[in-house]
Amino acid sequence: MAPARKGQTQTKRAAPAVEEPPHKKAATVLKKYGVTQASFKQMADVLEHPLTSHLPEDCKKMLLAMLPQSLCVPDDHREDVQRLAVTMFGEVVATVEAKLQEALEAEKLKVQTITNSKEQLVEEVTKAQAKLKEAQDHSEEKDAALKSSSQAVVAAKGVLVKKEEEALGVETKMGGHETLKAELEAVFKGDFQNLKAGDWTESPDSHLKALEPCSAKLDLEESLKTAMIPVLRKKPSERAGFDTMVLEQLEKGFQEKLQSLDGILQQGAPERQARKLAVDEANAKLGEAEEKQKECSSELLAAKQTVKEAAAALKEAEGAVANFEVNVQAAKEIQEEKHQELSDWSPWSKSRSRQELIFFVDNTVKGFNDLKDGFPGGANKMQELELELQAVIGFKGTVQSSLILHPDQEHLIFPLGCTVVLRNLIKRTQAFLQGHDNQVNCITVSKSGKLLASGQKTFMGFPADVIIWDFEQRKEIHRLSLHKVAVTSLSFSCDETYLATLGGQDDNSLVIWEVERGLAVCGTPAATDTAHCVRFFNNTEFSLVTGGNYHVVIWQFDLANKKLRPTQANLGQMKRITTNVLIDHEDKFVYCGTTTGDLLQVELGHALFKQYTPKGGPSKTFALGITTSALLPDGDVVLGTGNGVLARISGDTLRVKQQCQVLGGVTSVALTEDGTHFFCGTTLSNIYWVDTDTLTAELRNTCHHERINQVAFPADYSEVFATCSVTDIRVWNAVTRQELLRIQVPNMECFCLDFMRDGKSIISGWSDGKVRAFLPQSGKLLYAINDAHQNGVTALALSSDCGRIVTGGMEGEVRVWNIGFQTQTMDASLKEHRGRVWCIKIAKDDTQAVSASADGSCIIWDLHTKTRKLCLFESTMFKSLVYHPDESQLLTTGSDRKVAYWDTFDGQAIRVLEGSEEGEITTLSVSKSGSHYVSGGEERLVKLWDYDKGVSEYIGVGHSGTITCAAISPDASFVVSTGSEGAILIWTVPSEVSAKCNEPVE
Repeated sequence: MAPARKGQTQTKRAAPAVEEPPHKKAATVLKKYGVTQASFKQMADVLEHPLTSHLPEDCKKMLLAMLPQSLCVPDDHREDVQRLAVTMFGEVVATVEAKLQEALEAEKLKVQTITNSKEQLVEEVTKAQAKLKEAQDHSEEKDAALKSSSQAVVAAKGVLVKKEEEALGVETKMGGHETLKAELEAVFKGDFQNLKAGDWTESPDSHLKALEPCSAKLDLEESLKTAMIPVLRKKPSERAGFDTMVLEQLEKGFQEKLQSLDGILQQGAPERQARKLAVDEANAKLGEAEEKQKECSSELLAAKQTVKEAAAALKEAEGAVANFEVNVQAAKEIQEEKHQELSDWSPWSKSRSRQELIFFVDNTVKGFNDLKDGFPGGANKMQELELELQAVIGFKGTVQSSLILHPDQEHLIFPLGCTVVLRNLIKRTQAFLQGHDNQVNCITVSKSGKLLASGQKTFMGFPADVIIWDFEQRKEIHRLSLHKVAVTSLSFSCDETYLATLGGQDDNSLVIWEVERGLAVCGTPAATDTAHCVRFFNNTEFSLVTGGNYHVVIWQFDLANKKLRPTQANLGQMKRITTNVLIDHEDKFVYCGTTTGDLLQVELGHALFKQYTPKGGPSKTFALGITTSALLPDGDVVLGTGNGVLARISGDTLRVKQQCQVLGGVTSVALTEDGTHFFCGTTLSNIYWVDTDTLTAELRNTCHHERINQVAFPADYSEVFATCSVTDIRVWNAVTRQELLRIQVPNMECFCLDFMRDGKSIISGWSDGKVRAFLPQSGKLLYAINDAHQNGVTALALSSDCGRIVTGGMEGEVRVWNIGFQTQTMDASLKEHRGRVWCIKIAKDDTQAVSASADGSCIIWDLHTKTRKLCLFESTMFKSLVYHPDESQLLTTGSDRKVAYWDTFDGQAIRVLEGSEEGEITTLSVSKSGSHYVSGGEERLVKLWDYDKGVSEYIGVGHSGTITCAAISPDASFVVSTGSEGAILIWTVPSEVSAKCNEPVE
């Protein structure tokens, strides 16, 4: 409970009474003995010095009470008791003097230590130089080894090419003989034997046609060739002796030729085998040379890293030597200060006169003040703990390719604000990866699913980090800081050894990182114009593709020389802006989605444009461009477009097979492992489950996709809450995080909402100036108050008896409405604010209301007399306010980044806290016991404060936009916060805090 104000009832809060300082209490005694109040105050301050902290508080109070009647009394007038008091105070002074002397000796020792360290520092420089030289020599040795191994690879390739050419020549020659032999054998055993035996029915022409070309290849006399055809046309019964002789000579010619070919083949077989073995041996040597080259490359990288570390160590050692004189001088100056402080503590005697006493006090307190300035006291600022993020409701659908199905087929991964959300589809649980300080702009998962990478965007001139996460342990492995402003695309290599990162428009650099060590291997500008996407090949880690404004580039990653070598794809006369690229399973083609709505197919081997789509579908290209794509196991491509069309296209012909329509532009397609279904994410933050065969889309998740203005809970019920956004009102189940109800008014924005105390209606204020009431289960319109305010109803509060509504408008009016069974009438219109009314609260007894306005005033209204009761002014634009549960105090906040405590009795500021370091605070919510409250604003941090201590105990990091509203649940078990990015974050309140928040209000 807040402390009670003097003169008021126990329900009122007030600042504690301020105790008079000691020198004012003793004013009469000091005047009697001629001692000034300033002199006594300086003496009294001695007891507050940190070096007297060993004294108990009660002892200090006793000495302070005795000082006016002892130390201030002249020595010749002191009694024994007074002298005893002076002696006790003298012991305090002596103790401080001893501690000062000890501090001085310590500073002397520091000076001596620093002076003696010079030789050691010089020796460290020498050692560092030697280590650097050794590392450089080792690096040069490894560089030479890499060059030698590269030359060996080139030589091995040359030998292999030569051996393959020789083997090809032998193989070609022997293959010709084998072919001829087979051809002759087939004709001899077939057509010739048929002709010889007269085995034909009508005509021998077909056999003669096959025999003629073969006879030309036999060593036959011309006369035999001439006589051969007529003889073979005869039947055996028609042949004479000459005919028989011709047949025998022809048969003999065939046999001799076949025997000759057999001899040639047998004679060439050893040479043929030898050539083949030579090619295999050359291949093996090339493999050994390439393996050696890779080994030398890894050793060179390690050697260069050693050189870098040795150079840094040398620089540090040289810096220590350079700073030696500076450190010595600084230590001597501190020593001199300690000496001066000690010299001011001159020997003290009881017989000093009052004038000598005052002189002593002046010099002594000077020494104390000097030492106090050097070693300030006081408690350290309380360390803020981190609020646990329990769950999120939201999906940043505008981030390209941000919806990913993990290879384990259980987790759906997507960014939301500064957080990467891991949603378990089976267990319906959520886990979070938090490490970014601004909006996550791209994510990717490695092929095995063990690694996840996320990149963010930030402000102009600031670095944009990439974080590599361990998926199983849910922890950060490496933080990669090289890009500026934004990271737009990420891609892991096929074996997860490297990560490619692509900077945004203001950076436009392509960088390859070694995943294991988190170090950049090489980088280069991605193109002369902006690049938008990058993707590694599926089967090699040394090739990748980027696409962007009017270019598609195929890159070869040269690890040995740390170079990226580009090859511009030849697209002919086509000028396209490529926003996404997709590589087929065999790395033969890349499919490029463009802003003009056509899909380009480019051959990777020759970097040549092949064809484009759509074909066989609509006559025009896809509207608003192709925004994402995915490759099915059968080679077909699934496309998502900016106007919400999902299309399946043949991978060979690029003809449209099927298509369907979803709400919002498609930004992500996440295929299942078997390719039968996929998840689809859209710009309206909808997630669909789609069958790849029929392209039937089923809505699975939905959430706000624009700024959320307010969140509200029903009275004393924590399982449901409602939010209002630019486009609609939604009611959520706080346990399952599922949407229960959606209320939409076309082309209108809902600024504020709340539940009636009886839970029978949801009251909302809209941009068209109307107050609308809806049934909480069906969303049906219950009633509407037309023309409640000009230019919109910006704030509202509901009475506990459900009979009145107090509303605030864009023009500054505050109006009171009576709510009847069938009528709604205006009871009063209060016009004193000159700016937008941001917040209104009603007291528990419904007798007064308070409104906060952008004009820098908060007004407490008497709802009986309809007049102003009290006004609070401050140089700020008030954005939010809350009553303390006992209603003795108000909390306000606004554009001045401060949280102010106000007394509701006289309107005085009791306490002002620095609530934010960066931007304005937009929302406050207090627990029902008043022990804690929550704030949030442009700083994007949810802060949980202890009300009485005025200390931020817990802090929640997760939003990427301004926090527009935060509310503590009625049971104080969690906090719901909403942001301008459309995210709803649910934070767990620590158990000890929750217990305090549920204590009864005194």
